[in-house]
Amino acid sequence: MYPSQRIVGRIGMVVAIVAVAGIGFTLIKMLNGNGPAGSEKLIGYELPQFAAPLASSGLDLDANVVSREAAVRGNANAACEVRVKGAFVSCRDLTGNAVITFWRRDKPVCVRQVDEMQRAFATDKSVHVAALAFKEPVKSVAQTAREHGWTIPVVVDRDAAAAELFLVSGCPSTYFARDGRITGVKLGLLDTAALRRAVAAKPDPKAKTGG
Repeated sequence: MYPSQRIVGRIGMVVAIVAVAGIGFTLIKMLNGNGPAGSEKLIGYELPQFAAPLASSGLDLDANVVSREAAVRGNANAACEVRVKGAFVSCRDLTGNAVITFWRRDKPVCVRQVDEMQRAFATDKSVHVAALAFKEPVKSVAQTAREHGWTIPVVVDRDAAAAELFLVSGCPSTYFARDGRITGVKLGLLDTAALRRAVAAKPDPKAKTGG
């Protein structure tokens, strides 16, 4: 489990949206102890599972953040099992070395972060990336992506379900993962060189290991 795992009572990324009774919302307690605050508590934990629309897909749906474990308990569809065309699925699309940044259109520094992600990783096939726009409408995000010429995956987390799972408190917030486990969290703008250094950095052996 993650420090903050929200079990969501909606399917999200499916052809037909189905309400799942009895799941509701559950918030697991934050980690105890004197560790880092907020999103940095995720370091050492498995990458949260989510599926959400690519901005270019035209899909106007909420993200699915139901983990496989929660899906079994709640008889729901897990995010990692989503097979809808135009959906970005973390379990499939963020393997190996991965970088995820959360951004918003109304914050110039956050938009600039996606520009830096584009410069750093657009042609680097060894790193899988995603730029998640949270609390944003699909059409507007797609327009911004076209205007900036972004070719990296731009994903829409319109109700901030994924952002909540990642404990995002502002933007830009950038997460680094290796083989499905979070190795680093950086707040604030990172230039191309800083992004590449963070990807190359060795995981902290003292980091807590979660589920």
